[in-house]
Amino acid sequence: MKPIKIRMQYFGPYVDETVDFSRFFDKPVFLIAGKTGSGKTTILDAIVYALFGETSGQVREGNQLRANFAGPDERTVVSLVFEHQDTTYTLIRQPKQVLRKKRGTGNKEYGEEVSLTYYVTPQKEVTLKKSGQVRQKILAILGLTAEQFRQVVLLPQEQFNKFLLADSDEKEKTLRTIFRTEAYQQWKEQMVDAAKKMVTTLQKQEAQLAAIKSQVDPQGDLALDSTDHWLNTWNERIADQQADLQKQQARIAEQKRIEKEWQDQLVTYQQINDRLQELRDLQTQLQSLQAELPQMQADKQRVALLEWVQTQVTTLTRRNEAQKQLREGQQHQQEQQARMEKVKLALEKWAHKNHKLSEKEQRAVALNQSQEQLQNQAQMLQQLADLDGQFSELQDRLVTAQRRQTELEDQVVIMNANLQQDLHRQIELSGQKEDLAVKIVAQEQRYFQLKQSAQSIGTQAERLKHLQKEKKNTHKRILQAKQEVQQADRVFAAVNNDWVAKQIAQLAQQLEPGTPCPVCGALDHPRVATTQITSVTEADYEKAQAERERAGNYLHQQEAIYAQLQEQVTNQTADVEKLLNQFTEMLPQEVTVESNADCQAVLMQEQTALAQSKHQAEFLENKLADITQKVTQATVQKQQNETGQATIATQIADWHEQQQIINNKRNELLKQVPAGVHLATIEQQIQANKDFIAQVATARKALDQEKIH
Repeated sequence: MKPIKIRMQYFGPYVDETVDFSRFFDKPVFLIAGKTGSGKTTILDAIVYALFGETSGQVREGNQLRANFAGPDERTVVSLVFEHQDTTYTLIRQPKQVLRKKRGTGNKEYGEEVSLTYYVTPQKEVTLKKSGQVRQKILAILGLTAEQFRQVVLLPQEQFNKFLLADSDEKEKTLRTIFRTEAYQQWKEQMVDAAKKMVTTLQKQEAQLAAIKSQVDPQGDLALDSTDHWLNTWNERIADQQADLQKQQARIAEQKRIEKEWQDQLVTYQQINDRLQELRDLQTQLQSLQAELPQMQADKQRVALLEWVQTQVTTLTRRNEAQKQLREGQQHQQEQQARMEKVKLALEKWAHKNHKLSEKEQRAVALNQSQEQLQNQAQMLQQLADLDGQFSELQDRLVTAQRRQTELEDQVVIMNANLQQDLHRQIELSGQKEDLAVKIVAQEQRYFQLKQSAQSIGTQAERLKHLQKEKKNTHKRILQAKQEVQQADRVFAAVNNDWVAKQIAQLAQQLEPGTPCPVCGALDHPRVATTQITSVTEADYEKAQAERERAGNYLHQQEAIYAQLQEQVTNQTADVEKLLNQFTEMLPQEVTVESNADCQAVLMQEQTALAQSKHQAEFLENKLADITQKVTQATVQKQQNETGQATIATQIADWHEQQQIINNKRNELLKQVPAGVHLATIEQQIQANKDFIAQVATARKALDQEKIH
């Protein structure tokens, strides 16, 4: 934090005093010097009070630093301007004080007020007015509390050793805050907590281990050994037991293998036993067959004899049947001869019909051969008709496509004209927008500068107003003080005369002949004063003298304050005029300002002009957005039209090519078809040929059936 300026109004002994620390920025160190009671510590009190609402030494509260001579119309205010990390902060704080009511008569106690103002950006101002918010913001900026700020940054009178004599905890807390080591402290506390948790966990684990030891080693042979030795011993025992267990498992596995081999052999023996039983059954059957063999051979001889007899019987039967068939055959032959005579007559008749039908069949064959030629001609004529239809359809498509292409070309011409006009308008609006943006930036910068200057002028003018008011009030107090001095002089003169007269009377009463006079030293006293002794006392004399001195000192104090205020008014007037001149230099030559009201009027005009420019910029932005959207849509539509034109052109080319192919096919077909031949005539002839061929086929079928019968 770097203090820039502090202003104290009716704070301590100051009426309205400003300390400008910026004058010492080029100096490595500067000294605030003065006599005791001149207000050096009050400056430090003002800084600490502005920041934290407390004094530097904590001897007095903030509301106790209000000037004793401040009237009910004079407000106690402390204003501190300081800089931190390239940001300027303005802090204004007023203590709790009794002031005249704004409305009505009488006085009223007003509470403490505070405000912190700073700029986040050149255009954005932030003002905090709640004491809690201001306290948190100051703590975030400085990183110190009021107590730490007093101990580290400020070393007030007779409190230098307060930090040195503080106990280690206070020093640690202060230094931790200064060097921001809270994170390390938190890490340390977390590590300590973690260590405590680990110790607790270890103790629980040791208790569990002890319980396990008592269960595993109930006799306590290893109870006195260390945990590691105990674990190693039991690990060795467990390893030995595991080795024995593995050996037992190996023996069990070997026994299971032997048992399986025995079971396999038992199954094999059972199978062999079954085969032996089958063999014994076969041997029994073989013996039975051998016993039946003589009977079987006798049966075989009998079967052979029966088969020979059966053969002879069959031969005899076949002979008898052959004789019977011979007789039937002779009879059938006679019948066949008679039937042959009838068939011969029928064949002669069928041959005559067949001859006539053969002539028709030859004609049908000739017609069938010409039928294929006629069908080829009909097919070619049909192809010609189809080609003519396709050609006409393509021609219609071409006409429609050419019409659409012409429409698209006209649309593209219109769109290009409109697009060029919109693009020209877009460029024009963009230029206007950029010019207006530059103008707005310049207006904002000038408005910000004018606003800061106007704020400074307002602050300085308000201060000048307060100084002039205080000067006037001080002048009134001087006149009143002069009257009090004159009254005190008159009272003192009267008291002094009475006091002197009393002294003279007392001296006169004490004169004796021959003794020197304490006034003139004469030894003779021919005429002794007969002044009457007054009742004035020495205390009355000292009181009148003290009142005279007090009135004189108060008059001198007010005259000194008046001279100081006169100088401050002069300087402040010069500062206001200087700020007004600087404000005027930022304005056009035809505009002049002579007061804070003129500055506010100019600032209002600048604000209005800036608002108008922003409104105009917003209007241009919306208009430019509309034009841009229109240009985008027109560009897209233009691309779509161009794509449509290209597609139509491709289709037209394809259709022309198809028409050429159709013409070539049509010419080839016309060469193959005789001239003057029509499709309807050929189709009629083909149908007549089909009917004749069908009739011949039907007649042939009937004749063949007749031949069969």
